[in-house]
Amino acid sequence: MGWVREAEDFFRADGPLARALPQYEWRPQQARMARQVALVLEGSAGPPAAVALIEAGTGTGKSLAYLVPALFYAHATGERVVVSTQTIPLQEQLVSKDLPSLQEVLPFSFTHALVKGWANYLCLLRLERIRSRPEEQDEETEDELQALAAWADEVDEGSRSELPFEPTAELWEEVSADPDACLRADCPLFQRCHFFQARRKMEGAQLLVVNHHLLLADAVVRQAVGWESDRAVLPVYGCVILDEAHHLEETASAHLGRQLTRRGVERLLHRLHRSRGNRGGLLATARLLAGEAADREAKELLELLDWQILPATRRAGEQAEALFDGLAAWAARADGLRVIRPGELPERLERLAREAAGDWTALAGLLDRFRADLKGFAPAREERGRAVLAELEGVDLALRRQAEDLEAILQAEGPDEVHWLEGGRAGVKLRSAPVEVGPLLQRALFDQLAGVVATSATLTVDGRFDYLVERLGLEECRQDGRLLEEVIESPFDYAAQALLAVAEDLPEPGVPGFADAVAETLELLVPAVSGGTLVLFTSYQMLEEAGRALEGRLPADRGLMRQGDLPRSQLLDRLRSEPGAVCLATASFWEGVDLPGQALELVVIARLPFAVPTEPVVAARIERLRRLGRDAFAAYQLPEMVLRLKQGFGRLIRHRTDRGAVVVLDGRVTRRRYGQTVLASLPPASLVRGGRQAISEAVRRWLAEGPREVAG
Repeated sequence: MGWVREAEDFFRADGPLARALPQYEWRPQQARMARQVALVLEGSAGPPAAVALIEAGTGTGKSLAYLVPALFYAHATGERVVVSTQTIPLQEQLVSKDLPSLQEVLPFSFTHALVKGWANYLCLLRLERIRSRPEEQDEETEDELQALAAWADEVDEGSRSELPFEPTAELWEEVSADPDACLRADCPLFQRCHFFQARRKMEGAQLLVVNHHLLLADAVVRQAVGWESDRAVLPVYGCVILDEAHHLEETASAHLGRQLTRRGVERLLHRLHRSRGNRGGLLATARLLAGEAADREAKELLELLDWQILPATRRAGEQAEALFDGLAAWAARADGLRVIRPGELPERLERLAREAAGDWTALAGLLDRFRADLKGFAPAREERGRAVLAELEGVDLALRRQAEDLEAILQAEGPDEVHWLEGGRAGVKLRSAPVEVGPLLQRALFDQLAGVVATSATLTVDGRFDYLVERLGLEECRQDGRLLEEVIESPFDYAAQALLAVAEDLPEPGVPGFADAVAETLELLVPAVSGGTLVLFTSYQMLEEAGRALEGRLPADRGLMRQGDLPRSQLLDRLRSEPGAVCLATASFWEGVDLPGQALELVVIARLPFAVPTEPVVAARIERLRRLGRDAFAAYQLPEMVLRLKQGFGRLIRHRTDRGAVVVLDGRVTRRRYGQTVLASLPPASLVRGGRQAISEAVRRWLAEGPREVAG
């Protein structure tokens, strides 16, 4: 317990953090959370894991509350700890701000690393190989390649996030690191390799910062090859801290599913062969390599390439085009989205899918044969030849995976997965996902680890973790007494700082006229505040309708912005710098927006953020619950909406001195019976309800006079 006490002492009002960090603000809630994290890590004698679910309200300072005990634990035990997040901004905060600050404060030094996946890094050898064939590139691509090469000479990390420009997706796919095409230690540029430099740093780190996708990828590999294997994505670890844990289910659903896109297939075949003058691509390079072999050997290799592989590549492309055209037409008859059920695929599409999968597999077999024949020849053993062989192997493996994914998605077998088709001709996607990820998470993660801390500001519904426990597969952990459930209230005085106003006189969302009513209400609300306004919608369509209806209605000094007008970061910068700016947004703006003070005084929630019931994964979960005789609305749709709503509410109060209002324009909060659950789940703000005119006046008084004058 020695290190646990030391970690706790760091959070005393007169402790090392308070003395060393000028901006540090002592919070008993933070100290309480740090103690709970320390106790879970200290007691992590699993597997199976001891698990803590900790909902830490906004302002708790949860990142320091878990980093300090995690680092004390790693230092005392020699065990590595992984911190996993959903979003890049939080990763950047941990690596660029919190961990460097702790390096100055803790009584010991420590090592940490931000871990990114292969595709985030530039591959120097692939870049060199592509630049050696300028005749295959157009002028724009050649300019990008020159810029990449100049950048690569100047940077240490070599990850895409450092780039001062955004390369095209097609080019980055050709120059980024690829595990299937990597020569590893045999690469002539291995010592300079950005990915393996990061990997070596990772191997020596006591604390790793990763994202949920990478953590799940590692867990899946370990489940296949053994938890202690050194062939996994990450080095061995025993304890994990999951921040932004409310995203874990959706991330697992996406990661554990399958996806096949028209563009992905086209790009893969494009890597092999480009039609411009029959030049370009891996096959052109392989042809030059084969031509350097002895005459008889070269003749056989070139015949295989010219008479079998090239025709097979063209045929694979033609089959893919026919298949995706057919799928696009089939999807269009269902408004661009169609769930695929066993036996429902039209016979013609079924035949095209079989032929496409067969052609991709056959092409992979030919590439495999070509590589085997080429390996024995001297040119293939040279540096350039090894690189080409590795690239061909990567395409070979990718083709086989594509064929497997295509068959699995279109066969649509098994009640535990949902399969669907979405998009128009240019963007056809075939997708599948597990209906429930809880059992998979239990087997791949919770049963393998010694300790897990899952935290977020939004984990409970009406003060209980029941929903999350079920969704993440933690029922057995709870039954065995291995689950700690802790709600840590925010240090903010919401009753004095935040007004929650519910407008009850708007039409029901979805009814004609709702967007106009939203615009009319905003016309009243926006002038009631002097600071910034963020209006959160649940769909781009509603955002656009309300935006059109709002044009010309706001005062001239209120800059109106819509998501999509500018990049997200620039919209947020304008809210910070332009007093009274108004931003209409959806999707990612429901969370991760941190605008303290007057930059954001009003958050308007146009509609309760229920998931779209026809979205395939949502529909499959609803159907499964109904088959089990359960109320899908109460068990799934309502709690999922509440967690999303809590995130939206959390955009408002970011500091002890902030004051503002959250206005909900969806009267179901007070008209429907479930409204009590909704209100009980939100922070305890002062509540007013009524018509839009009265609500606007209440907001004006709240910000002008303070809460006591409005409380009645």
